Amino acid sequence: MGQYRKKLELVGIDKESDSVVKVTQKFADWTAVFRYGINTDITTLGRNVELTYTGKEPMKIRSFWMSLPTFPFKDNAEFFVPGQYPPQKYNADNFSENERKGSMRNSAPLVFQLDKSKSVVMLSDNLTEYSDNPNNGIERRDGGVRLTQSYNVLGHINPNTVQKLGDAYIRVIDGDSETALLKIHDLMREWDTFRRKTDRNGLSRRFCILFMAMDSMICSKRRSRT
Repeated sequence: MGQYRKKLELVGIDKESDSVVKVTQKFADWTAVFRYGINTDITTLGRNVELTYTGKEPMKIRSFWMSLPTFPFKDNAEFFVPGQYPPQKYNADNFSENERKGSMRNSAPLVFQLDKSKSVVMLSDNLTEYSDNPNNGIERRDGGVRLTQSYNVLGHINPNTVQKLGDAYIRVIDGDSETALLKIHDLMREWDTFRRKTDRNGLSRRFCILFMAMDSMICSKRRSRT
């Protein structure tokens, strides 16, 4: 949605339940409704978005992405996408300004080590009926890094129709990137259990296929070190 990269206008923030917050924003001919599912016990954030096109004529939509604020990092910061083979870690200091890397249109996670004591894991669930080619990405920006989750949507949208995208998950983990990688299964189990108990907006989904994918990624990473 390149030509619509304009400043967002906040319309409202509503608490839908004890764990779900709805944020409504407008930009150009679009209204975006973000739903954030928050579990502070396991420091996890889940989110999806509903886009409503309010223009007068049909138009083509090509992609949509959402990002987090820029993270500062220390000298030993690194990141990698374990779904890529052979797995390769990148030192954040060697990451050029505005350079981007990501999971290349699949649900593979991205692991970012802020320092040896704190890491962030990003996951996209493409088992939802409304998911469309998710990509977990990272880019160097303003002296830090910005984490993005995007969807490569391709199609025509008519006025006053809704396009729903998601679900995306972000978790902060105590430990380095290796610790974060091995905790991905726990992240998914804990979050799925939490959402099944509290969800009223479709954020909870099956993870069995993703479990198999994570097993393959972790095994591949271990083989690459032998």
